[in-house]
Amino acid sequence: MAARSILEPLEICFSDLQLMSSHSPQLSPAELSRIESLTAAVMQALGPSGPGLLVITGVPRAPGLRRDLLPLARKIALLGRKDRARVLKAEDCSHISCCQQSSSPDAHAYLQLFDIKKNIIYFVRSPPESFIVQVGEAADILTRGKLCSTLHSVSRPTDIQNLSRETFVVFLQPAWDKVLSSSEFPCLDETSNQVERLARNVSSVPKEENAPTRPTISDSEDAPELMQEILEKIPPLSIRYKKEMTFAEFSRETTKQYYSSSGTQSTR
Repeated sequence: MAARSILEPLEICFSDLQLMSSHSPQLSPAELSRIESLTAAVMQALGPSGPGLLVITGVPRAPGLRRDLLPLARKIALLGRKDRARVLKAEDCSHISCCQQSSSPDAHAYLQLFDIKKNIIYFVRSPPESFIVQVGEAADILTRGKLCSTLHSVSRPTDIQNLSRETFVVFLQPAWDKVLSSSEFPCLDETSNQVERLARNVSSVPKEENAPTRPTISDSEDAPELMQEILEKIPPLSIRYKKEMTFAEFSRETTKQYYSSSGTQSTR
């Protein structure tokens, strides 16, 4: 296997997450200091200079939840669209509150992050029984870039036989009628320009054996081709997000640009 750039995200213990959420007036100075330190670490991980995700460990009943729920992921995924919608509605699965990654033989979650500032592909490694929390585009817009989403994709391991990637995922979102004002996302043009500039850079990677080189996207031998393939399937945010859009309109346009008959991923 080719070498890869590995990312081991910030780990937050579930008990520390509860401490951060506490509003008790009886917190000790040591607890207040720990909350401040944890908050700074979380904002670093989820902010402009971080990977846009973190890992929650020590979640009560996590092993049992994985054992009971993950076998259902494949069954639900193989259902027809109408049957799947009926099952999810009947079971009210919208209230599942996290995304859980199962462990794999090489400890990879097979989640890939694309750092458009450093031109690097990271492969995320997370501990067994952990939960990954990742910032989405809506949070990016609503926080004016204080929380930053990261280009990413998931894959099934191709070099390990008889192993599939199965997860349960929940998308936390604003109200459907929430207006996403362009003033709330001043870095829209800059973000879109970075993606488009990276696409041009990747497509211009020299192929000749003795051609001048530039900083590589990662240590993986096929990283430039992989990055180019991913970027070709990402509709720029600038064509999906319009001034004064509601979240419902933004979500509908994003889905259309990705998955409609003329969408970038319509043939996948």
